[in-house]
Amino acid sequence: MAGTTMNRPLPPNVNAVPDRHGKIRYRYRRSGVTGGYLPGEPWSVAWLEKLAEFQGQEAAPKTRAWSVAWLEKLAEFQGQEAAPKTRAVSPAKKLVPYSMDQLASLLRGTLRWKSQAADTQRVYGRMIDRLLDETNHKGIRFGARDARQITVASLEKLLARYADRPGAAKKMRDVLKRLFKTAVKHSWRRDNPAAETDAIPQRGDGHHTWTDAEIEQYRAKHAYGTTARLLLELALNTAARRCNLATLERASIQGNSIAVEHVKDGDPTLVELTVEARKALKGQASTHIKYLIVNGYGRPFTIGGLGNKMKQWADEAGLPKGRTLHGLRKAQSRRLAEAGATNQEGRSITGHKTDAMFNHYAAKANRTRLASQAMAKLRDSNLSNPKS
Repeated sequence: MAGTTMNRPLPPNVNAVPDRHGKIRYRYRRSGVTGGYLPGEPWSVAWLEKLAEFQGQEAAPKTRAWSVAWLEKLAEFQGQEAAPKTRAVSPAKKLVPYSMDQLASLLRGTLRWKSQAADTQRVYGRMIDRLLDETNHKGIRFGARDARQITVASLEKLLARYADRPGAAKKMRDVLKRLFKTAVKHSWRRDNPAAETDAIPQRGDGHHTWTDAEIEQYRAKHAYGTTARLLLELALNTAARRCNLATLERASIQGNSIAVEHVKDGDPTLVELTVEARKALKGQASTHIKYLIVNGYGRPFTIGGLGNKMKQWADEAGLPKGRTLHGLRKAQSRRLAEAGATNQEGRSITGHKTDAMFNHYAAKANRTRLASQAMAKLRDSNLSNPKS
């Protein structure tokens, strides 16, 4: 029998166990102590000595979950400092010489690329990755193609895929121009084929520029003391981008001004707080929260989340679709131009790096002013009120 030997029952905690060859062996097992196999024949001197050794062990005390001993051991485990995780570094992907993949790698290694803001690198990096993964009718990746053999016609064909998205097409053309400028610098080719492609015609002015009437309609819906109103007033006051608005801190307020560090140039600007912005800030509860614009949990919004929130609050105010934070930035640029601010004055607030964009708003403002002056002259002339 498995439980007896030599007509004698086995001692407690000893079991007969057949090994892989079918031979019966005897194993000692008891909770809380170290067990093992008993050597030799059952009841032999060696067998009994080992059995006595096993039986003489003192069992470790049992502990229940959440008991003092249990919690002490848990604290001991939790207090251990974890060894830093190491991730095996895969060998760098071998780039085919003169391929577009290698050209993109060269661009990312330039001082100009590395000097860009992290957000700009991320946006353009994703665009380059999408571009490299584009495939032609033969299924060949753009990144695998020889940069020296790419023609203007092939780039025109590639850009034509973005015909329904002129904004994306323009950005992709800019990326291609930068890539092939790098190719020229490395003497891969003498020309920049992307620069020879047709300029992308833009439809309209992009993001809708908020009108003064729309701003007032939004204010009528969202009272002082709400985050919705605070966001509008700070967006107008600073003409900042979403990424800057999302990270504005209470420490940014210095007296009657607010410090803004525009992401694209990194230069801090101290802008005087408007009456509306001061009222919106006063309406917020005084707390220890670090950031000015936070969600219901007291945490700052993500950049995308903040943009989506503004769209939601604009919808709640009954405004047409397409009212965005960037549209408020454009609205403040327009208002500055209409107030007669020079390019340098306007750019000191908006953070535009060149005169080109601010000139766009100034030109619109000048046309409005000139149109009013022209109509005034027409009224004063006999031509506007001909004698009957």
